[in-house]
Amino acid sequence: MGMSSGELRRFRREAQIVFQDPYGALNPGKSVERILAEPFRVQRVDLSKTERRERIAELLRTVALSPDYMRRRPHELSGGQRQRIVIARAIAMQPEMIVADEPVSALDVSIQAQIIALLQELKERLALSLLFISHDLAVMEYLSDRIAVVYLGRVMEVGPAAEICSRPHHPYTRALLSAVPTRAGANGGKRIILSGELPDPMSPPSGCVFRTRCPFAIKACADAAPPLRRRGEDHLSACIRDDI
Repeated sequence: MGMSSGELRRFRREAQIVFQDPYGALNPGKSVERILAEPFRVQRVDLSKTERRERIAELLRTVALSPDYMRRRPHELSGGQRQRIVIARAIAMQPEMIVADEPVSALDVSIQAQIIALLQELKERLALSLLFISHDLAVMEYLSDRIAVVYLGRVMEVGPAAEICSRPHHPYTRALLSAVPTRAGANGGKRIILSGELPDPMSPPSGCVFRTRCPFAIKACADAAPPLRRRGEDHLSACIRDDI
C-alpha cells in the first residue's frame, strides 16, 4: 500500500539519504544557502529569513564548514566540501535515520577518513540510525554496530560487526575480509580469490545464489535457497555447510 502525500512528507523528514556522488546530488545552479534552505521549504517549516539563515549557518558549523560557504555554488567546492553540504542537508530536519549510499567512494582517499569520522560523530551526537552501504568492510567495522553481507540482493550473513569481522562463517564474507589488508588475519593471511563470473542479477543461480563462485559448494547448494541459520548469539548465516 502506498503512502499519501502527507505520509510521504513525514517519512522524508524522518529518513534522509546521502548519495554516492556529491556533485550529482547538488543543484549546480543554486547557492549553498538555497540548497540548505530547500528542506525547510519542502517540509513547510515557518521561519523568518533571519531564522532560516541562522539555521543554515548552524548546519554548516555542524559539518565543520564556515557560514561563509552559504554564498558558494557546488562547482566552487571540493569533493569533500560538497559531501559535507549533502550531509548538512540530510540532517536539516533532524531525521531519525540516514541512508548513506557509498558516501566516500567518489572522494580522494585523504578526504574519505574525514567524512567517515564526521558521520560517526553525527551518529553519536544526534542519536541517528545510520544505514551505511559500502564494499569496504574495514570502514563497516569502524562505523557499524551490525553488518549485513549481501550478494545478488540476498543476505548471506548478518550479526554484530565485531563478530562478523573476527569470526565470519559464510564463504562470501570470508572472501571479502581476505581482501582487506588490515583484516587478512581472519583467513590466516591468505587472499581468497573467487573464480567465475558474477551471475546476472535478473537471472540468479538456483538455490544459493553464491554457489557458482563458492569454493565449498556441493550439489545440495543448488536445490533450495538456504535460510539464515543461527551461528551464535544474534549471528546468522545463509549457508548449509557446518563443516567449513
